[in-house]
Amino acid sequence: MSQALSARRCFRLGAVTALALVVGYASPMPLPYFAPLFAWLLAATPAPPIGPRFLVGLVVVAVVGLSVGRLLAPMLMQFPVTAFLLAALGLYFSFYITLNLGKAVLGVFLTMGLMLISVTGILSLPLADAMIDSLAWGLVIAVLAQWLVYPWFPESDPFPPPVAPPGAAQSNWVALRGTLITLPVFWVALAYPATYIPVMMKAVT
Repeated sequence: MSQALSARRCFRLGAVTALALVVGYASPMPLPYFAPLFAWLLAATPAPPIGPRFLVGLVVVAVVGLSVGRLLAPMLMQFPVTAFLLAALGLYFSFYITLNLGKAVLGVFLTMGLMLISVTGILSLPLADAMIDSLAWGLVIAVLAQWLVYPWFPESDPFPPPVAPPGAAQSNWVALRGTLITLPVFWVALAYPATYIPVMMKAVT
């Protein structure tokens, strides 16, 4: 990789993140810091920005995945054991579709919905709604920032070939391991949601 391409990627990453930061905090978003976070995640990938049609699909997938946690929050307050088991199955399913079916976007947002939104909903349902809105608008702002910045710092080298996915047995074990790692944090966060929401965000990643 040439130094010019490396410099373009660094400038693109910084410019996209800065633009999303300015737009996010200038907009009426309840939680504007999601915009630069998504911008950094998207711009860190050496690839062109997604198109308008894929953006609409991405927002729909994000809202659907996050809404699962919004629906799970009242169940956690009324039927905690049943809801916890459903959350465990949902976490395994989200890791499974990410690893075995290649649905990484749906898996990530389903995991965030089950973990982050459901715990936030126990603390405050309006806060959970605000977080879903902020996540959706943060995605839109991040992609718009990419559209504006990418023509100034485009890619020139061919993209590396995709990495071959692991075997089914290994993927199942990784999905189970991710579920077992995440569930203890989820269990503790249910008792102290205000304290452990930042820990939940780290556990999801």
